[in-house]
Amino acid sequence: MAKITKDGADKIARHAAAKWRAGRFTSIDDALAVEEPLEIRLAGRRFTLTMRTPGNDEELAAGFLLAEGFIANAEELGEIRRVRDAKGADEPNAIDVILNVKAEGLRERLKRNFTISSSCGVCGKTSIDSITQRSTPIASRAKIPASTILLLGAKLRGAQQVFAATGGLHACGLFDLAGNLLATREDIGRHNAVDKIAGWALANDMLPLSKSLMKTRFFRSLPASSFGTTSNRFQSLENVKQTAEMASSRL
Repeated sequence: MAKITKDGADKIARHAAAKWRAGRFTSIDDALAVEEPLEIRLAGRRFTLTMRTPGNDEELAAGFLLAEGFIANAEELGEIRRVRDAKGADEPNAIDVILNVKAEGLRERLKRNFTISSSCGVCGKTSIDSITQRSTPIASRAKIPASTILLLGAKLRGAQQVFAATGGLHACGLFDLAGNLLATREDIGRHNAVDKIAGWALANDMLPLSKSLMKTRFFRSLPASSFGTTSNRFQSLENVKQTAEMASSRL
């Protein structure tokens, strides 16, 4: 069993199970990745719902709002706070976001309705144009050796403690250009993992990520939820993809 920190333990549920091996059943205590709904509110009003692995919810909300164009920078993100129940206790699956965006600007951004899930970064878009309208040409001149890129997967895998225990989570990692791991986030949804990293980078004043590398399992809808809908903010992801393609063509 992988060593699990307290933060990781909160994302794991234990469940009795039967394992079939060598022609017979044995009883085991299986480790399962937790998935629960998160309700995101804007100024107290219900806005959207996503299924996610609990943890780093504030980063998830911030990254989602950034990726979808509801905020353009950290200054437009006023406050993220836990919703409280009737007894004043924090609700584990609901957060409230206060934006520093003028009413007319927010109305324009809210024209599209979203019900996001953990599975797809394109679902909820109302048109193909809405996916690409915030894209801008890649401006980064960063160059990363292929040898550095080829090491990122193993480094990210080594930091995935919940995956090591359950085999059931996606992950996203943020690296500097030398290949040093800066942050890792795991989630049942790959897009949620990307959004959590985006929220972390936003909180740490690292955007645009012109001097960083993002590593996750590439999927055709990921550009829409990362660098595609956040202009230059995730431009390095495309640099990684292009460099990896060049490296593989030389192997």
